[in-house]
Amino acid sequence: MYRYVCFWDDSYSMGYTQKVKASRYRSLSTEEFRDFLSSIKKHRPDLYDLVLWCTLAGWRLSDILDLKWSKIVDSPEGMVVDRTQLKTKNPLLFPIKMAMKEVLLRQKKNSKYVFGGQADVSLTGQKLCRICDTYGIKRVSFRELRPTFATHRINTGTPLIFLKN
Repeated sequence: MYRYVCFWDDSYSMGYTQKVKASRYRSLSTEEFRDFLSSIKKHRPDLYDLVLWCTLAGWRLSDILDLKWSKIVDSPEGMVVDRTQLKTKNPLLFPIKMAMKEVLLRQKKNSKYVFGGQADVSLTGQKLCRICDTYGIKRVSFRELRPTFATHRINTGTPLIFLKN
């Protein structure tokens, strides 16, 4: 299955369309995401902050579970996460927005991990799909929250180069 995607070519300052292989992962619309988030908050408030962080930051689940309190630092620009991504080993200096600060305030600081750590294997994409099935929520996996983040950022005018980096 293929779909057509519009790309922006900076060297020519114009867009072009290219046929690409369609991903099996989808991006949630604003309404779908709002419904999903309110359902998770209602039925599984323990997962609400994790799902919210995933969509606010656009990180992989493994990076979220590996987030340590010691990696959240104050800088002249505000609070940032200063760490290395697990999969790509790329350094990451990520600014923390107001909604993310609220998520951090709700987390318990009795662990070195913000969201339970890598040992918390119960927080998998399959588990989230089962939770969706149990409560009659449209099925969503953690893997679909990353493209949702990117799509919403593009729709609000974020340049692609910032999402890529």
